[in-house]
Amino acid sequence: MSAEEPSDSKCNEPLVDEKLMIELLHRGKHQDALTLLQQTSTINVRMINMGFSARVAAGQRIETSSMEMLQLCEANELAPTRAMYNNVLAALSRSSTPEAVLSWINRMRESRVGFDRIACNMHLKALASSGDLVEATNLLTAMMRNGGEGELPSPDAASFNTVITAIAHHGHHPSNAENLLTMMLDSGLEADTRSFKGVIIAYANAAQPDKAAKWLERMLTTTTLLPDTRTFNAVLLAYANACDCEGAFRLLGSVESRVRDECPNAKPDVISFNTLISACAKASKPIRAEEAFAQMEKRGLVPTAVTFSSVLQAHARVGDPVKAQAWLDTMIERGVAPDAVRHQHTPCTSRTIGSVLGRCPSILSAPHSRALGTRQQPSSASAA
Repeated sequence: MSAEEPSDSKCNEPLVDEKLMIELLHRGKHQDALTLLQQTSTINVRMINMGFSARVAAGQRIETSSMEMLQLCEANELAPTRAMYNNVLAALSRSSTPEAVLSWINRMRESRVGFDRIACNMHLKALASSGDLVEATNLLTAMMRNGGEGELPSPDAASFNTVITAIAHHGHHPSNAENLLTMMLDSGLEADTRSFKGVIIAYANAAQPDKAAKWLERMLTTTTLLPDTRTFNAVLLAYANACDCEGAFRLLGSVESRVRDECPNAKPDVISFNTLISACAKASKPIRAEEAFAQMEKRGLVPTAVTFSSVLQAHARVGDPVKAQAWLDTMIERGVAPDAVRHQHTPCTSRTIGSVLGRCPSILSAPHSRALGTRQQPSSASAA
């Protein structure tokens, strides 16, 4: 070895503290790692980046930690790296608001560190979470247009899924979600269950069951993906929103036959039958609602407050207070309170009960009206 060549030990000397810092972080000793960072004479950008992670893990605000990270870079005449910016971006994406993420994106843009796919996907997520579907779609389009050749990377399946899901939950144009999934498939990217489910939910929210069912069928016949229960329930919701209970019954029959043969992860659950009964109620078909209720119990599923209130609503829609009262009695006798179930993918229970009372005000005088917490004020019940 010549005199000019450094020894291996000298080359590796800066890595000693870095490796020790990694070990401290793995052991959860964040303060010790920060102490090491302050004392080391061989600081580098990777250690500064780890210092940011240690500060956040120790409970320091992300914004404060990121400023200290940049100041430490400046003090040591080190240029902040893309990995540093992405680390802050990931922390903000996990724990902060979309606005905070977008603000950091602007700082990254000003610093000219460039955007990789990880950063772009977090940018898409922030735009989607803030409800800015136009900008999210524009960014995704720019990623497709650049194709990895320009300033932006090409999109992956996660990029498409983020925007498709956002359109499904926030948008009013399900065809936009469909177009994105079509582009995704045409580009050769492999769609997953989330991709198809996003389009199905978009059409479910728009009460277009035929198109929701079309994409379910395409998922079953052109891919190796196995729909889960939530995917089938989304199509059921499309029929319910369209007041098409017969279509919902047909779908449920198809689901059950396919569960036996093809989709073991798609067994109908309580939400499936609640959605089916809701479809019957919206279609003003109480007999069919009772049939669905019987099928539900036959399969060993336990009816919830949503189940009972949907059957009640079915009878109320045809102006049958006697049957509505009978179902209300059964509901109370089984100990099911109207506020027992929340956060289901069906109408709120209390709102449904209010609708029943509005259509059948005679129930207000029934002994069980107190159990519902209702007041005997016909004017307010009618307004409900």
